[in-house]
Amino acid sequence: MSDPTSGWIDPNPRDTTDPRVNRVLTFAGIGLTLLVIATLVIVVLIQRVGGPDSDSPRSVTLTAANGPVPEPFTPSVVVAPTQISETAAAQIAATTQQLPVAADRGVRLASGTLPGLYGVTGPTNSCDAAAVANHLSADTDKSDAWAGAIGIEPEQIPYYLNTLTPVVLTTDMWLTSHAYTDGSATPFQTVLQAGSAVLIDAVGVPRTHCASGDPLLPPAKENLTRLSRVEGSPWPGYDPQNVVAVAYSAAGPNPPQQAPASAVTEFSLVDLSTAQSVVREAGGTINLGEPVTSRVGPLPDPIDMNRPPAGLSPVIEHPALTQDLPIPIP
Repeated sequence: MSDPTSGWIDPNPRDTTDPRVNRVLTFAGIGLTLLVIATLVIVVLIQRVGGPDSDSPRSVTLTAANGPVPEPFTPSVVVAPTQISETAAAQIAATTQQLPVAADRGVRLASGTLPGLYGVTGPTNSCDAAAVANHLSADTDKSDAWAGAIGIEPEQIPYYLNTLTPVVLTTDMWLTSHAYTDGSATPFQTVLQAGSAVLIDAVGVPRTHCASGDPLLPPAKENLTRLSRVEGSPWPGYDPQNVVAVAYSAAGPNPPQQAPASAVTEFSLVDLSTAQSVVREAGGTINLGEPVTSRVGPLPDPIDMNRPPAGLSPVIEHPALTQDLPIPIP
């Protein structure tokens, strides 16, 4: 007689799991997969348009002609107010309109040596380069930060400044500027208003903003019209598509976008009072005596320096600009 407590075990037992549970788990897995894919797509899109994890600048600061700026490197070294006559303004506007708008940059590109891109007012220099050197030499921290932004050694500053030429912008121009914050040169994208006094290097790239002593670099390789935020108040007549940027070295095959292949010894400028063409020698505004190479070694090649700045932080805006500054009209 068999044990009543024992029994046969079915080798193919019936599945007691609720089939609805399986369907729920399947749909949940599909949903989780789609969520992961969507998240990855969003991250990629954010990076492409300049999001939190992108190296693309997202804002631009409008800087009025020779007006005050927060956290400058030096006091203003602008020698005299700039006035652009109606005749000169009309001539400049006609020249600017001949520069095509670059679709990938949203601005008009020009060679830094394009005749009339920069101006002067009579025989007087618009900017005191020696004063910039003196102010920086009196502050080691600032001179270190300034030199680091440009890409030279601090002891080379006076000699580098002596290679620059004082001029006045004839158009609104897009550049990378720097504020002196917490002992460092903090980069930000800016458009300097026409009439701003600057020092340009031997290929026509602005390198110093005379109203603040701030070091300048070429602008970021971005589209100006796609920067998401504008700091500061637009001046009358401001139009992003009339903003000019100096073309990078080897930027294109056709003038006037073609950057010069070598440094120049003189610039063809426009007299902002008479609209007449004026030729000025490049640099040489500081009396330094000995040749530069006998004291601090060779300076960097301006052709090599004319390239998009590297290592820009994710949000490129003026770090101290919390309110609109007054906009003086030249």
